[in-house]
Amino acid sequence: MIKVIKEFIVENENGLHARPSASFVKIANEFQSHIEIINENGDFANGKSILGIMCLCASNGDKLKVIAEGHDANDAIFALENLFKNKFENVT
Repeated sequence: MIKVIKEFIVENENGLHARPSASFVKIANEFQSHIEIINENGDFANGKSILGIMCLCASNGDKLKVIAEGHDANDAIFALENLFKNKFENVT
């Protein structure tokens, strides 16, 4: 089983409110890997749960660690990295 860990900085102005959280979950659900997000306080959420992600209260500038574990973990992290790089904009 492949496990990939990558740290991201939230760069969108309003942090991970409802719409960015939904975008994250939409992409995460395209993969079979288990995806988890951990904030700087050590709180964690299932990356496929909008409510879980929103409960992390991630704001602009916060660092989040994303862990993907499964056979498609590399692809999942790559797709989520693009989401962060684009500041959660233009997600289809």
